[in-house]
Amino acid sequence: MRRVNLVEIETRWGYRTVELYCGDLTKIDVAVDVLAVSSYARNYAPVPGTLIGALHSNCNISVLELSKSCEYDFRESLGCWIVRVNSGAKFKRIVCVDIVGGRLQVNELVENLFVALSILEMKGVAISNVALPVLGAGNQSLDPEEMIKVLLSTMQKHRDQFRELNQVLFVDINEDRAARLDRAINEQLGRIKLVLPRGQVFDGLRKDLGKSLDAAEALAGVQGGSLFSDLRRLVNSDQSRWFEIGMVSRRMVEFMVKTILPPKEVGRDLEKSLERLPQHGIANWITSYMHVLRIFGNESVHHRETGRQPASISQTDIALSLFCVQRLLDFWVEFERTKREKAEREKAKH
Repeated sequence: MRRVNLVEIETRWGYRTVELYCGDLTKIDVAVDVLAVSSYARNYAPVPGTLIGALHSNCNISVLELSKSCEYDFRESLGCWIVRVNSGAKFKRIVCVDIVGGRLQVNELVENLFVALSILEMKGVAISNVALPVLGAGNQSLDPEEMIKVLLSTMQKHRDQFRELNQVLFVDINEDRAARLDRAINEQLGRIKLVLPRGQVFDGLRKDLGKSLDAAEALAGVQGGSLFSDLRRLVNSDQSRWFEIGMVSRRMVEFMVKTILPPKEVGRDLEKSLERLPQHGIANWITSYMHVLRIFGNESVHHRETGRQPASISQTDIALSLFCVQRLLDFWVEFERTKREKAEREKAKH
């Protein structure tokens, strides 16, 4: 599957992501806690060309048979039901939303799905991710662009409700429809189309960033290594959009803060965590670079504000953020090497 877009939503529990992919949902390469599907008039037959049909042919999962042994049946109240899937399947549970006679509005459909998920969490079921297609966009003929707008607004509405839910994976098998959904997301968030430019300054900056990333990745371990690898991919691609770089840069700052501060001082509020860094000997100008990337990262999350100057990010701002990234990478490599050398000296004394 190919990731097409990424949205981060700030919650009291940290950042949550809504990710848009183009590909076959039945061939997803990650374990999924809950898969959401929709049916028309409670028809669970494996009709070719539908997700229910693909689950039957590709995963040997019969939604029709599962419907006979629901774990939770909310069809009368919420128009949906939940069932546990046999062990060994890539989907632990399925939530089926019944679009009875096509009468449910798209906002009610999505709202009911999140109510059902909240009930699961209250029952002690751990849900870290949810995958869903464009619900009702097949035989039910609901507008997929309207669906993505409602999904984003519903996620905002329920953002503080789910302690464990980190990812919502929105998957569409159709290339053209995925492109439409991508545009709908960016329009909903007021994102402008701005990619990394080419030119002597940016090409030289890319080269220098590559060297800094090499040094950081060698020290970062599995979690940090994956982060720096993702940042490298975005910096090297001509198709990377500014909000993608902004989000990953902010994650980089979060990672660095966690390696600097004692665990008890690392909170969910990144701004407050940054304010603690000078107490641990970190120079104010270094924390100021971190604040810049935090702000750029947040800019990619929130809706564009009106009446402000300037109205949006420019290429000059992108260049500034990349210089901050490089300086912080070099700082963190030096900090981490010094910390490890000190630990080795202390170990040698004993």
